[in-house]
Amino acid sequence: MYTADTMSSSALFDPLNTSGTGIDESNNKDVERSGLASIEESAGWHRKVKSKLASWDPENEEQWENGHGGHIATRNLLMSIPNISVGFGVWVIWTIVSKSILEVHTADPTLYAFEDWGSPQGDEYKRLVSLLPSVAGLSGATLRVCNTFMTHIVGGRIPNGQNSILLMVPTIMIAWALNSTDTSFSVLLVAAWFTGVGGGAFSSSNNNISTLFPKSQQGYALGFNAGIGNFGVSLTQLFVPLCIGTSFGNQPLAPGLEVWPNHAGWVWWPVALLAAIGTYMWMSDLPEHGNHKGNNELWNTIYFYCLHAQGLLGGAVGVLFLIATRNSAFFYTSEAVQIAHKFLAVLLTCVAEHLILWYVSPPIVREGVRKQGEMFRDKHTWIMTFIYIMSFSCFIGYAATFPKLIEFAYGKAREWGCTDRQGVFTVGGAEDDCLDHGGTWTKEVIDNPDAPNPFSYAWIGAGVGSLIRPVGGMAADAWGGANCTMVLTLWLAAASMWLGSLLKRTITLDHPEDTFALFVFLSLNVFVSAGGINGTSFRTIGVLYDTKLAGPVLGWSSAMGSYGAYIFPELFDIAIESNSPEKTFYGLACYYLICAGLNWWYYVRPQAERRGV
Repeated sequence: MYTADTMSSSALFDPLNTSGTGIDESNNKDVERSGLASIEESAGWHRKVKSKLASWDPENEEQWENGHGGHIATRNLLMSIPNISVGFGVWVIWTIVSKSILEVHTADPTLYAFEDWGSPQGDEYKRLVSLLPSVAGLSGATLRVCNTFMTHIVGGRIPNGQNSILLMVPTIMIAWALNSTDTSFSVLLVAAWFTGVGGGAFSSSNNNISTLFPKSQQGYALGFNAGIGNFGVSLTQLFVPLCIGTSFGNQPLAPGLEVWPNHAGWVWWPVALLAAIGTYMWMSDLPEHGNHKGNNELWNTIYFYCLHAQGLLGGAVGVLFLIATRNSAFFYTSEAVQIAHKFLAVLLTCVAEHLILWYVSPPIVREGVRKQGEMFRDKHTWIMTFIYIMSFSCFIGYAATFPKLIEFAYGKAREWGCTDRQGVFTVGGAEDDCLDHGGTWTKEVIDNPDAPNPFSYAWIGAGVGSLIRPVGGMAADAWGGANCTMVLTLWLAAASMWLGSLLKRTITLDHPEDTFALFVFLSLNVFVSAGGINGTSFRTIGVLYDTKLAGPVLGWSSAMGSYGAYIFPELFDIAIESNSPEKTFYGLACYYLICAGLNWWYYVRPQAERRGV
């Protein structure tokens, strides 16, 4: 790492740190001419002219404790969190917006008819609208791949700020496009494609934060960045439905319908603007990052957009595949084929993105990717990615599915009543009176009058899971990431098995709401354990690798975990359509146990290769 005592000016513009030298900070004039800021100059909250540090070594206790290092790292963490919150909040917005579009169209089929796509009806319309959250999920996961390499190429400050600026585009598009019920579905697809920027931002942010903190505080720093940042999911699930359901002086789109989908677009863009401003005022770049054309910020920004364009292009491959196959009869022949369809979309997208990065990128970007590509030769990269997929995919995937499961399991009830000669069913009454009037006394499935409102509870699970991530990280700092991961993974598997069993019984009950309290309790157990593993696995990665590779491995594993976050809701959708959600829970529990086995073998058992990480 760079230290104030050992650096020479030859390393100022060496983005890959090939010289192994640094800056002599004792020569203040050289530091001033270089455009870099000393540790002392970068401390505090004043507006800095110079945003790039002249030296940085978080493992240097004197610099960390007495030289303002800890203050600078914490300030960067506090500026990173709002950007991640915006990213997550915008990324998952389509799970709510798509439902509101369906609600409006169901009330009046002439509204949001999407004539440019042939005015689909029934299941075909539902499949079309369901593309929106799928496109956002797939795009976000793919953009995480390019964000994996972003920090070392352009620094941490520009990705944080520019990602928030970019996210203003899809939010304004949502507000503008959905303001008209004759809007084009193609415009909504482009907006969903761009919201993937929010999902991708997570990789570059965590990569950057991991380089700012010592190994002893990796769990704390990454847990807070990911956990509090991930709270954006809960904020979206809480505030977006409120805004969609508030008129703000507008007339109803259909008689008796109090839903305005376009209001969702106004929730996040002011926050995104403030987050971007804060980033450019108070975040710092490390000396070894983004040294292009003499540390030129314009060139770093150009490389940022170059990488993002490649990520969006890779994501477009999967998006086009989903569009082309959305009504293919072949991909709906069985549950297994439907699942294979989702995995095939991920495979095509991931392969396309990596080919673009390796063969289409500008030379300086390609060289940065190649240097960090050595992580793929380490088996622990693949093991920790497999484990991280478990935690993040379960957390964010179940957060997206949670309201849908509530509606599926508790939205219907079974009541006795009378079916008259015209086939009209009336709940209740007396059996004898029904028969005397020529009716048939039957038990029918009806809308449950006591059903819980899914969106009244949807935000709770994601919120609890987000807040527990820093707790998991700090516990990992104290007792070891792998040890904590072991306990939490077994806890997650047990809760998932119990949830599957409960849902299998619940959907057969006349009054399913009787099991709702237990359902919420078990779901919170899933969120707590998955969120905790998220924090503990971050700490393990931070300790397993040196600073040069820890960030890229964090970015790569989070990218693959994000693909899982796209797959998990799709798995639940398929299971719900077949009326057997327990299958997904049982299958995932088996996956969790495999992760527990890998974690025990490589990191926990007495003879483990990297015990105690």
